[in-house]
Amino acid sequence: MLIAEYKQTFRKQYKYIAQRVAAYSFLSHMHDLYEFVYVIAGGCQVEMNGTAVALKEREALLIPPWHMHALNGSKAEDMLILSFSESCLGDRGSLLSYAAPLPFVPAQETVAYLLGHLFSSPCGDLFTLCAAANMLAADCFGKPDAADFCRQTKSENDLVRRALQYMQQHFTEELTLGSVAKEIGCNASYLSRILNADHGLGFTGFLDAFRFSNAETLLRNTDLPVGEIAAGCGIGSVRSFNRKFRTRYHKTPTQFRREESESFHSHPAFSAKDKDQ
Repeated sequence: MLIAEYKQTFRKQYKYIAQRVAAYSFLSHMHDLYEFVYVIAGGCQVEMNGTAVALKEREALLIPPWHMHALNGSKAEDMLILSFSESCLGDRGSLLSYAAPLPFVPAQETVAYLLGHLFSSPCGDLFTLCAAANMLAADCFGKPDAADFCRQTKSENDLVRRALQYMQQHFTEELTLGSVAKEIGCNASYLSRILNADHGLGFTGFLDAFRFSNAETLLRNTDLPVGEIAAGCGIGSVRSFNRKFRTRYHKTPTQFRREESESFHSHPAFSAKDKDQ
């Protein structure tokens, strides 16, 4: 459940989203941001590229951009999720994106800085945001056992990154493996192989992840009809959208929207706000 959220963009390429949540989960998705998950109370499980990582109280995970991941935070009583642009880390941002993320315990000074500057009110300046990002990177990647690298080569990672960036920007359009491969200048069979190599999703899996992540957001935060949401996600047929949605979430879009709304209004933090008003 979303308790508080702050977001800001500086100079177009410096972006962050800070969310304080409880009993909060999401299905597999990926994006072009680093994502920091920190458990204050309770516990959660993060699944990334098919590998499950359990986080206990005071443990964290820093997920690099373009890694497929899901979160089961149903047992999390209090949790921080901070997403931020690679550019916030300066020159080392692209290098760190190839490191295999492992659980770590961030310094209490780092957590206090985050709570005071990013999770209590909107971040006021770019320096504060970049300082927070680099404190997290130092806590996470400064450890010797966090220097492992993914199985893919750097050139393959770059190609996957370009393909996913294009898909993220154009998922509302009619995309095919061939059209994306042509756009980034590579062979379609080769692109298919490397998309399956470490991630195991393939082209269709990645494309659906982008589309249904957007559908989740629209169902939670708008009153748009399901037909308009389907079209806005690049799935023209409402019947096809409903069928894929039920397969993915084990419920219809209407049931998903109703349950999300009921869950939000029943959360103690929401009820407390109502009493104060």
